[in-house]
Amino acid sequence: MWQYMVRLSSCWEQARKSTDITIFDQGFVQAVGSLAMFNGAADDESIAQALHFAPQADLVVRVAVPRDDVEARLHARMMSEPAAERLFEVDVAGNMNSFQVFDNIGDVLSRAHRSIVSVQPVDPQSTFRGLCRVEEEILARLSPIAVPVIKKRRSELPIRRRHRKNEV
Repeated sequence: MWQYMVRLSSCWEQARKSTDITIFDQGFVQAVGSLAMFNGAADDESIAQALHFAPQADLVVRVAVPRDDVEARLHARMMSEPAAERLFEVDVAGNMNSFQVFDNIGDVLSRAHRSIVSVQPVDPQSTFRGLCRVEEEILARLSPIAVPVIKKRRSELPIRRRHRKNEV
């Protein structure tokens, strides 16, 4: 974990100096969550302190996948792993405990008035809506006039509909 944090810090510093948009998949918020989960220090005060010391993202995107989906994916992944890998893997129950940790992190971020967007990819439509919200948040930080333009363009797109086999 230490090596990960050192590398992440280095990448963060490079991104901070850049004028480009940089997206970190599993950045410092994820690292704080992992540390809290594996060290058992998942109370709000500890999480708030850790997040205070971590570099602050302009926007945190939380992908909140339904518990049942996550549990099914974990079971499938564990069944496909070789036995030696499963020895060092956190069990399904341990992984499922992370839901509470990340709920706590979301609460702490909200109370600290940090920018957070929650995406709940239940189906293709909700995934698309969530991605559109993320896009709007990013564009709003770049230009105050960009969001209405994007909304207008998106509303002009034709609605795509799948045809069933017996439809023409």
